Amino acid sequence: GLKAQTNEPIPDPAVRSVLESIAQANGGTYSGCWDVVAWCGGRVIFAESKRKGHDRVQPTQQRWVASAMAVGVPVESFLIVEWTLV
Repeated sequence: GLKAQTNEPIPDPAVRSVLESIAQANGGTYSGCWDVVAWCGGRVIFAESKRKGHDRVQPTQQRWVASAMAVGVPVESFLIVEWTLV
């Protein structure tokens, strides 16, 4: 359950700084942050998983992208992974 979850902050201060900047531009909230935040060196990638025909990018996720781009994160840093049951 929710109370059993733990919080493990991202150890890389540069990545935390990017996330904090996006949240600040997003009205002071992390609402809409994508499913996966990955990084290597100075590059940060955001990935979102969507089930084909059943799921869509939510308005909060669209605002997250707009906020990220407003602080200099390139659109190429966003990846949508669409999946289906076979």
